[in-house]
This record gives sequence, structure tokens and C-alpha cells, in this order.
Amino acid sequence: RIVREETLQRQQWTVSVTPHDTYNEGINMTSNAVTIANNIPSAPKLFTPINNTNTTDNTVILAWNNSADADDDLLSYILQVSSASDFSITNYTNITIQQTSNTTNDTTTVLADGRYYWRARANDGYDNSTWSTPTYTFTVDATAPTFNIVNVTNNTGAIINTTSPTGRNQTLNFTIDVTDPTMGIQYVLLTIWQTIATTGVKLWEGFLTLIGGNLWNATVYINTSY
Repeated sequence: RIVREETLQRQQWTVSVTPHDTYNEGINMTSNAVTIANNIPSAPKLFTPINNTNTTDNTVILAWNNSADADDDLLSYILQVSSASDFSITNYTNITIQQTSNTTNDTTTVLADGRYYWRARANDGYDNSTWSTPTYTFTVDATAPTFNIVNVTNNTGAIINTTSPTGRNQTLNFTIDVTDPTMGIQYVLLTIWQTIATTGVKLWEGFLTLIGGNLWNATVYINTSY
């Protein structure tokens, strides 16, 4: 009999039979060719980052649990990263990732801020596995929000600045324009310092209220102690 160790994937084998009755040989018959099938590896299982992750790092390490292969072939992996859910856009790909023990990973090139989809599949030297399912996503947000102080007014509506200072026992209204095109703004924290920010005395701190669009507002009553 033929055992597994004597065959290789994609080999073609035939059987040839010649009957013999001690005196004469009959006509030789050869079978149709039989191709030794390849066992396709299983799809890898995406591991990290977990699905729907946000990161401030624009070079992302992507890892997956290794595929299984019934033929014990040496496996490599194909990785795709796309800003489109149907992978019609390729933002990063690597088709020659060599398998490492238990899990395998690869690091993307620099990615722009935004949402990405990623998937991987194994190759055993003959065939590709199916793509990993489900497809995972992550969002890169490496750019800090930008802001602009629209104005600071007192309770009469007068603009407060270095040439028109405020005094005690007045209410100041801070209006700030804050934008972040990738993630949007979750909250805005206003801190008032005496003298130098972060090293001086913190006089007041509080969250601003969204008043519409990108505009946030806080009302602060000015007194001796804040």
C-alpha cells in the first residue's frame, strides 16, 4: 500500500496492471491519473488589536492565531488593511509573512487618521485559506484636536482681553471652537491658571457645554478665591 509519507501534494499517480497466466502476459492496462490532493489550511483567527479598537499609533501591530494545516506544511500569511469595508482600496498589504510560534504578527506602514478594516489568510505553498472572519476594524487618531478661543465676554456682553480686563464679581462666558475630524469631540475641559499654565496655581477647572456645531461654552463667576 502507499502511505502518506510517500506522496506529495499535486503529484499525479497512475496504476499499471499486466495480467500473467504463467505462460503468457496479457494486455497492459493503465489507470487514469490520480492527483494527490492538498489539504487547504484553516483560516487564521484575528487576535489583536481587538475589534473596534481606537489607537493613537499610526503604525499598528496586527496579530492573529495561527492556522492549522493537516499536511504540516510551512505556512506563510497574507495581510490586507483597507479603508473600505469591501477592500476595494489597499492601504497596506504584505503577502510574505512567515509564521511564528502560536501567533503571527505584522506592523503596518504609517497610516493616515481614519477607520480601517483588516483581514489575513494562510498559504501552505500550494493554496490559500479563506480570509479570516469576521473582518476586524480599528481607528487611527494620531492628531490632537484643534481649538480656537472665539471670545471671552462678561455679563454685559463686552469682550474681555488683555486691553479690556475683567474684575471681581463678574461672570465670564468662554466660547471655544474645537474640532477633530477623525473621532469628534467627546468633551472639552477648561482650566484657569494663576500665572503659568500647569506650573502655577489652578484657580478654576470645569467641563464646557456643547452649544452647537463645534462651539463649546463655559460660564465662570470671578471672585477673590474663584
